Amino acid sequence: MIVFVHLNNDFSGSPKVLRDVINVANELNIPHKLYISNSSDYGFLSNTAKKVSHYWYKRIGKNRFLTFLSLCISQIHLLLKLLLDKEITSDSVIYVNALLPFGANIYAIFTRRKLICHIHEVSLTPYLFYRSLVVLNRFSSNLNIFVSEEHFRIAGVKRVKSTVLPNSVDSHFLKNGKDHSYAHKIDGDFVVLMICGAARYKGIPEFFEIARKTGAAKLSISFKLVINCSPNELQSHIYNANIPPNVSVSPVSDNVSSFYSSASLLINLSRPDMWVETFGLTILEAMAFGVPVIAPPVGGPVNIVSNNADGFLMDSRQTTKIAHCIIDLYHNPNKHRKMSRAAKIKVKSYTYEMFKKHLTPLITF
Repeated sequence: MIVFVHLNNDFSGSPKVLRDVINVANELNIPHKLYISNSSDYGFLSNTAKKVSHYWYKRIGKNRFLTFLSLCISQIHLLLKLLLDKEITSDSVIYVNALLPFGANIYAIFTRRKLICHIHEVSLTPYLFYRSLVVLNRFSSNLNIFVSEEHFRIAGVKRVKSTVLPNSVDSHFLKNGKDHSYAHKIDGDFVVLMICGAARYKGIPEFFEIARKTGAAKLSISFKLVINCSPNELQSHIYNANIPPNVSVSPVSDNVSSFYSSASLLINLSRPDMWVETFGLTILEAMAFGVPVIAPPVGGPVNIVSNNADGFLMDSRQTTKIAHCIIDLYHNPNKHRKMSRAAKIKVKSYTYEMFKKHLTPLITF
């Protein structure tokens, strides 16, 4: 049996990757069970695993101490539930998705069970906390899986057998993207899309600033911000935000394809000084629809984006430079369409079939 362990179920990259791993386990008829916190049932992991067990966790606003305390309590609860779970046999493998569910690492040490850690983070703060998780990983993990070569290089997790397994693009994205005819402008507008979480380091203030600077040119350029949250949470994230008139904001949904099909350009504005994107799944999903991208010049995007070919690698703090780049693409549809064709070619290297091929030997024993 494989015991999968994850913290938050939402529509971000790490639960999407775990969903793909669980789907592979289903296709290979590998018995499995998912441990996930009770913080949300709205995300990629909903209705994925055949058996699910919940442990307590609650996200507590912006108070870092209370958030850390909540995480520690949740991992104690997770550890106790794992210890009392009679379905877990001596030859079961613990598959921890990300570093944060560290209760599973402690369980693997206590019970001497094999553990695989699928690592997604590199920018956890404070730094001492991150290093503590790295040390715990060193003593508990039999195999670490990283999502990109750049992620492996900068993570600083050593002395553990490791491999790189790039994330995949959903087959329905590839199909819908293949059937989608890319347009330089959608309904008369050049649409700039960003899909991200609500955290400060994801670049929402920079997104608004770029929209303002671009709007000053008085061109048919509109901006669409999609925040990774439920409809009920959206208002709290944008409360008191000074949203420019050329920006629309909406919550994410399970029909993300509709956002990409109505976009002319995708931008990822994660702040390099605050957060390093280890992969950048939205970049590939946009490319599946032939949508060129602007992405950070560090981390996983460096392994995906070919600068000036299918996108641009630019620091999100250079808002004026990014605004000028958007305006330049607006005025150069031929250049933009060439980049669109290159993007569709690039995404063919990141299929679910390739993901399954490389994952299978890692989870079959």
